[in-house]
Amino acid sequence: MTGILRPTSAQRAALKVIQIAAVAVVLAALPAPLFQLDRYTLPKELVLGAAALLAGLLCLASARRLSVMAVDAPIAGFLLITALSALLATNGWLAFRALGVSLAGATLFWCARTLTRAGMRGPILASLALAIVLGAATALGQAYGLLDTSLASLSRAPGGTFGNRNFMAHLVAMGLPLLLFLAVEARGRLRFTLAAAGVAIAAAALVLSRSRAAWLGTGLGATFLVIEGLWIGRLWADDHLRRRVLQLTGVGLAGLALAIVLPNRLNWRSDSPYLDSLTGVTNYKEGSGRGRLIQYGNTLDMAAHHPVLGVGPGNWPVFYPRFMSPGDPSYDADDFIPTNPWPSSDWVAIASERGFLALALLAFAGISTALGAWARLRLRPAADPALTDVTIVATLIVLAVVGSFDAVLLLP
Repeated sequence: MTGILRPTSAQRAALKVIQIAAVAVVLAALPAPLFQLDRYTLPKELVLGAAALLAGLLCLASARRLSVMAVDAPIAGFLLITALSALLATNGWLAFRALGVSLAGATLFWCARTLTRAGMRGPILASLALAIVLGAATALGQAYGLLDTSLASLSRAPGGTFGNRNFMAHLVAMGLPLLLFLAVEARGRLRFTLAAAGVAIAAAALVLSRSRAAWLGTGLGATFLVIEGLWIGRLWADDHLRRRVLQLTGVGLAGLALAIVLPNRLNWRSDSPYLDSLTGVTNYKEGSGRGRLIQYGNTLDMAAHHPVLGVGPGNWPVFYPRFMSPGDPSYDADDFIPTNPWPSSDWVAIASERGFLALALLAFAGISTALGAWARLRLRPAADPALTDVTIVATLIVLAVVGSFDAVLLLP
């Protein structure tokens, strides 16, 4: 194929690093209940950082030339502002931890793109899909008593090796379009069966999570797939694709139904927990919805007072007590650490911690990528289904939604 280069030995080694890290970052956790969040985030950050460093060096060693794309400029600008903000931050430890996550994420993105050009797209996507399914499986393992309880946090079950059901659900929701893509594109019955099993596991974990942001993101992503892929993209007219879509729909619904029907060890306080979460998806007048609105307003006030470089990556909890309002549920005076490590939104977090320009650059990178894929989708002839572009846009839609209601890009 035009534009695909023969992989070097260094690039093959970089591929192995990314494949191993994709699984390791999901499974990494420590059995130390005294450190509820750090026992999950710190091991994952170490895996992410080590993988980015090693894969980055291997890709640079094999580079014949550096190819720069339009999306790289806003990403580089975002990282530069983040680094400057970290240098001036009040709490340097928190700042450089957050900077490390951003740098590692961007490095792995660039490495994956380099390896894709060398013809390694399939192995990369397969390893990411495996990581997503394993993450969902650890949540199911906790729900049904199969996961070692020393690794699972009981306060945010079923989070599996993420320690928080929302974190697990957000990753699975963002990975679901990839699982569907691999299933639809699979060559051979065995690959399709494996991908379909992954879809069922992901669907079961999503429903058990009761994560309203993940449910909303999945719904909007699925709506885009149906409208742009099946209807406007005319994929429904293809007999082979139509059969697979119907099979995957059945498998996903079966996974969802089994998760609801089978008895589990989750101690929900309500007699109808899943229905309660579904009906409360858009509830902003009480509970966590109202708390988020209060927190967003106070955090934007923080951003307005530090508009250029923000208060520093990871430094939101250091400054938030100065901006909280009376009765703010985000602040617990009786807790040793009175606030969460992050606000309940990537977008207000980045604005407050790194400034409005950093937020604009990151948003531009995501929006331009989505619009570019959407344009390619619309320009393709009906006989040439753009499954990759549909998947890219659907994934970014889910990311935009879940990132609006919780920390996602800030996590390893």
